[in-house]
Amino acid sequence: MALLANPSRAPADQDCADAYIRTTQVRSSATVRALFRCLDPALQPISDEDTFVQLAATAVTSPATEVRRLGSQSTASGTVVVYTTVTNGQPVAYAVYLSRTGRIVNVE
Repeated sequence: MALLANPSRAPADQDCADAYIRTTQVRSSATVRALFRCLDPALQPISDEDTFVQLAATAVTSPATEVRRLGSQSTASGTVVVYTTVTNGQPVAYAVYLSRTGRIVNVE
């Protein structure tokens, strides 16, 4: 079980699923830009990265704590990565689906 202890500094071996989870911990221009670059083109709601960053800055969310990457499973279409977090004292689970190219195609 991996814990993302310092979400503002991403190790080189982290993938796009980690980029998504980092934005639940730290909503900065750098983390949101990294997330935008990780989205599959079909999920990029706005073609302009700067507008995406501006919209993310206005989202009101509480930061996640106690983030743990529980594991990943390869599939024919890519990889699913499962995390748990605590937000406002409540447990939250995430499944981040990555394409074969490693870009985010879905989050549940």
